[in-house]
Amino acid sequence: MILNFLLFLIQKSLSLCETSHYFTECDTNNTRSAIFYQEDCNSTALSPIHNLPCNKVCEAGYKLDIINQTLACSPCPAGSYSTGGGIRYGEDGSDWNSSYRYLKRNCWVLMGLDWVKGDRCSSWHTENGILVSGKPDVANFFEDELVLSARLVTNGVLTYKYRKITQKANGFINGDWFVYLNGEQIQSNSHLGENSWVVKNFTIPAGSHEIAFAYQAFFQHLTDDFHAEISFIELTGLEYASTSCEKCLKGSSSEGSSACNICDFNTYWNGASCEDCPPDKYSLKGSVGINSCLERQPCGFEDITSNYTECENGKRTKKYYWKQPILCNYMAASLPSEIDGLLCEDCPIGYHQQAISNNSNITKCYPCKLGFYMTQNLTCEECGIGEISNSILLIERWETLPDGFKTKCINSAGEGCLTSSGWIANETYITTGTSLDNLSEVSLSKFINITNLTGKIEFFYVSLDMQGLFNFYINGILKSSNQVSGRYKESYDLLPGGNELEWRYRTSKDGGEIRIYDMTIEGSDEGASVECSKCPDGFISVSSHTSCIACPAGFSSNSDNSECMKCDRDYYSYSSGQACQKCPANSYSNTNNTACLGNDYLILPTKSFYLRNLTGISNIEQTYTDGLCSRDSLKLYCYQTFYGPIPGNQSELYISVLNPSVLSLPDYEYYYQTSLGYAFTLVTLDSPQTKNNSVNTCYKENTAIFNAGRNIENITETAYGFDVQYSQGDICNENGDRFSVFIEFVCNKREGGGWPMLVSRGECSWNFRWKSRWGCKICSEEEMIVVKTMCMNGKRMIEKMEGKNCIIPSDYQVETSGEDCSLSKEILYTLPVLIGLGTIILLLMAIGLLTYYCYRFKSRYQRLIDAREL
Repeated sequence: MILNFLLFLIQKSLSLCETSHYFTECDTNNTRSAIFYQEDCNSTALSPIHNLPCNKVCEAGYKLDIINQTLACSPCPAGSYSTGGGIRYGEDGSDWNSSYRYLKRNCWVLMGLDWVKGDRCSSWHTENGILVSGKPDVANFFEDELVLSARLVTNGVLTYKYRKITQKANGFINGDWFVYLNGEQIQSNSHLGENSWVVKNFTIPAGSHEIAFAYQAFFQHLTDDFHAEISFIELTGLEYASTSCEKCLKGSSSEGSSACNICDFNTYWNGASCEDCPPDKYSLKGSVGINSCLERQPCGFEDITSNYTECENGKRTKKYYWKQPILCNYMAASLPSEIDGLLCEDCPIGYHQQAISNNSNITKCYPCKLGFYMTQNLTCEECGIGEISNSILLIERWETLPDGFKTKCINSAGEGCLTSSGWIANETYITTGTSLDNLSEVSLSKFINITNLTGKIEFFYVSLDMQGLFNFYINGILKSSNQVSGRYKESYDLLPGGNELEWRYRTSKDGGEIRIYDMTIEGSDEGASVECSKCPDGFISVSSHTSCIACPAGFSSNSDNSECMKCDRDYYSYSSGQACQKCPANSYSNTNNTACLGNDYLILPTKSFYLRNLTGISNIEQTYTDGLCSRDSLKLYCYQTFYGPIPGNQSELYISVLNPSVLSLPDYEYYYQTSLGYAFTLVTLDSPQTKNNSVNTCYKENTAIFNAGRNIENITETAYGFDVQYSQGDICNENGDRFSVFIEFVCNKREGGGWPMLVSRGECSWNFRWKSRWGCKICSEEEMIVVKTMCMNGKRMIEKMEGKNCIIPSDYQVETSGEDCSLSKEILYTLPVLIGLGTIILLLMAIGLLTYYCYRFKSRYQRLIDAREL
């Protein structure tokens, strides 16, 4: 015993003499020292180790250490974490209040024409462990800014979790989120469908940086609830390695962790691990210390759930269970007794009772398989030729969470809720529950695959004591938003293919509850069918009858929708699943019947035009010859069959004149799919995009090709020329609108061939005006100018030339004629000769008169002389 006591004293003395160390700051030579020290011990500490390199890298979850007098990385012990050389504010990192000396907060209010800083507003502050933006003291535009200044010694990563309020009011979006790096915007978010927690990360290069987080909104009333929230901010690269590990404040972690996990229900953090509460006590998630374990309260009906056993011999049993996690005093209570002998529930429409296997007394409700439908006699019949079954998934009972549904609850800090795990099935409805954390968000989601050409979702819900916000999303796009208590029924169309449906209830401080009762989903690969429908034109159904299959472009379905047939001559279908339609007047179908090409001559009701020099159509499709672009001066401004690139107000356009082709640009990819078109546009996207069904294939300069017109919508005669409109381009916005291009050709001979100029642009459309001689009509006989040549050798030619506002095409056969003529007659009867002859005659007459008067005067004078002599 004495020996054991001596060993204990030796071990105690050794433990008291445990050596620790710390690292100095890096000096100008980029080296540091390790300083050793001992506490409660009289022995001499180890000598310092100098000239240790500062660029030793340790990854997150590890710290810089000295092992056997050598610089090394050692894992953080359980119950602690490290960022690998950075900072972390919020969640289980440093408290926000301790970060304010590093984070600069600025709020601004628009006063008149000037932004006033900090005078009439409050800025970022802490609520329930998260950072919340402030608000103005006056109703006007407001911006709250949070600035983090840091110097990175190596490339690092900025990671943050945020959410914000964005709403649409009075026709504009209100509530914008921005992040700037050294004054340049690296992220913006003003989408209505993104009000939930979002985690973003960006690579930050080494050097000194200023990172600004900003939220901007217009407060029409001071009571408006516009704000942004930040759950945490983490920035690595401030050091090459963490020199110490941070202790978990309210959760656990395993060895070598980069973050901490909070303790689960009915456990608490004892400073080293998560420990169970005493049996008669409970705790919520994230509890710290045994004092957070509270006395269990008496159990009530809201703590109990139930389900039914399988249906056997037409009967089933209802059983009761405690809801998980169990927070009430279940040890002092008992569950209700089972109820035996209950009749099995009637099958929904389109289902029938059937044994799960041969010789089994257990039955379930089964639908007819796809391609079949349920008759009134409860038998399955196959759909006919060219038909498919219309499936309907009807949910009226919520005894358990139906297959394919997922649910979760996220609290204000972006972590799992402390009092809820999500939506709760409650037999006749599914509910958010009433015991939700303040400012938490509970979501319900389901993936639906629409196999029919159209689909539909319809649901009926009730909102009780509504103080929060209930949103419904399809593929992340907000479809409805409600803040008012009441009973509601909503219905939305679903596109073919995958559709992600999500219902989110975001609580206010006053709670509230949402209950969904009935839900119907049509056109998916789930549910049952009670009827068949014929495939539309352009689609066929084969033997399985499970879906309508689109005929390829240039083809359409036959009369019974059982086979795809090529479109007839001068008929076309520009995309799959289309009925063949006749080409517009003055055009003809291409070889594949996928588009229409313009004729050389455009014949409209009262005018005709010559388009050969605009279309450039040759014998080889999707090529351009003998048009404007064949000129050396324009070759650099044309590409394939297109005129362009043409500036289109924040985009570039490639436009053809009734000569479609597939635009091929080596440096860019199509956003949707490669396609034939009359016009295309290059669009710079709002955020980096990745091509569908492609991994890590990003567009050059974040720009993609969009089809701006697959179809000739119309060709119209105007007072000054003619118009051409292209339609059915790619989808351009969340509303499903498609790109289109309108070209107005205006007669103007002075412009020569001319060039298309942008007049205006809408969200999804461009309007061009093209002044050109080829916008002038072809001259009629009456509009031509007649020109006659000189008479030569008894002959002269008569030619016709184009008038002032019309043209004569180069290949147009203008009538030329000749007529006999006499040079003498031609000269004699010309105006100058006639004038000369007239002048000579007048002169002769004048001379004659003068001679006559002179003669008379002389005669009279002679008579006077003779009379005097007498």
